[in-house]
Amino acid sequence: MRKAIGLTAVGSLVASGGMAMADHQSVEDVILVTDLIFSVHDNNLPSKVFNFDLVLGDNNQPVVGFRIDFDYVNIFDDSSWASDLEMKLTTPGGQVTVYGQESFNGGDPFGPQDFVWDFDGVDSQPSGSYTSTHLLWHDNPIPKGGDWNFMFAETWDGGTEYNNLTITLLKIPSPGALALIGVAGLVAPRRRRRV
Repeated sequence: MRKAIGLTAVGSLVASGGMAMADHQSVEDVILVTDLIFSVHDNNLPSKVFNFDLVLGDNNQPVVGFRIDFDYVNIFDDSSWASDLEMKLTTPGGQVTVYGQESFNGGDPFGPQDFVWDFDGVDSQPSGSYTSTHLLWHDNPIPKGGDWNFMFAETWDGGTEYNNLTITLLKIPSPGALALIGVAGLVAPRRRRRV
């Protein structure tokens, strides 16, 4: 009888661990590290576009979203913002999503944005480090393996640098890892209650 109760407890902890992962307890996998440098350009010309094609191997950890991190440098005092960066992401399944700041000057190279950055707007004008997390496939994870494409462009007529730009995939931990978390919880020391 006790053994059956113990197994039920392990199953419950594994299930709750999976639900907790939906927030941020996920496996992280860095897939892109690069620098982007945009110089001041003619307003009538298209923004310079950086294109990255990545072919990733498959695994048993479906992807629930991604995080972008970078160090932003406002080269000139020209009202540029970190959020002027626009990104077009195409997943292995062919889903296309555009992220960035709605532009007032340089246009939207990839069309209207589906999502803005977490650091949207004038508050992102100072040079510094920025990050934005997107759990786009939170309720419907996608496989990691296949062709990924990231395209970046500047939506403002300015001079900016995005250094150490890093794309990190957020993935569901494997069932084995979740089971270990559950077992660790069961064997944690407990205080005995005195009668």
